[in-house]
Amino acid sequence: MINKILRTLSAIGIVAYCMAVNADNRIMLIHSYHQELQWVEDVTRGIREELLEGHALSIHYMDTKRIPVDMFQQAADEAFQEFKKQKPDLVIICDDNALKLLGLKISATTPLVFCGINGDIRADYPWVVKEARVTGVMERPLIKRTIAEFIKQTGHHYKKALILLGDSPTARAFHLYDLGNQARLSVNRTISADVLRISDMESWKNAIRDSGANGYDLLLVAGFGAMKDSEGRYVSLDELSNWVGKHSPVPALTVHKQAIAKDKIMAGMIVSGTIMGHDVARLANLMLNTPVNSGKISIVTQNLGRYIFSRSALRAKGIEPPVAGSDQVQIIP
Repeated sequence: MINKILRTLSAIGIVAYCMAVNADNRIMLIHSYHQELQWVEDVTRGIREELLEGHALSIHYMDTKRIPVDMFQQAADEAFQEFKKQKPDLVIICDDNALKLLGLKISATTPLVFCGINGDIRADYPWVVKEARVTGVMERPLIKRTIAEFIKQTGHHYKKALILLGDSPTARAFHLYDLGNQARLSVNRTISADVLRISDMESWKNAIRDSGANGYDLLLVAGFGAMKDSEGRYVSLDELSNWVGKHSPVPALTVHKQAIAKDKIMAGMIVSGTIMGHDVARLANLMLNTPVNSGKISIVTQNLGRYIFSRSALRAKGIEPPVAGSDQVQIIP
């Protein structure tokens, strides 16, 4: 019964629970990434907005986009020590790195709700299926829909797109689960697209610089938030997005909200971090107010997107922005 209600309410985007809340409920939120990342800020905001009154929320950041991979386990150990110290009533884990490193250990003693997960539950997290007090929100990027909707909204026609990914765990999940691990695909049977996954920043930049000369007339970049330069220095999403906006010879799209602006990338269909936060907080509310023996709460997938266009960035490439006729289209300067 719980599963049926949750699926129905999630489908229409409205979940409201009028339940008594234990004022002593302590929730620990573990982010895979760092506080300054727009996605992290948006998810946290959404969680705060939707948690029922009376829950005390603490936040831990693992910073795995900026630290070396060989330090991930140390970051996980520090988060787990904090978890043992706080003894929360429920843990929310955001994004794959933290779930992969901490989820199984935490779920052994504490209800767990996750969000922003790009991996496959049965292949990557089989323990989730078996644990009754674990549920969450899957994230599926909108890469092909970003290309198709851009063509529809702007009225421009393109022949060949380059989908350029980084090589982070998120980028690999995008490639596998959103693009079927294909090297070449068709979008709406009207435009062909090649998929490249590149970890080296200079090679990534060269692929963008040469995109026009290599026959591409549209570019989509995604999963590039963990790039490092030749000295191993983390390069911020803002810096890379500015570079793309300045140097791409063809119109550039993305699926990352923080990367879209007048001096960055021109447009993209984004999964809202705020809505992701709302969804996971609703599941947390439900988990904390559901008897242990009531059955597993279904995992849900967020696939609602909003298209953001930068008016200035579009016009810099000779493209007129569409008219914002719905909540699904946002025009920014």
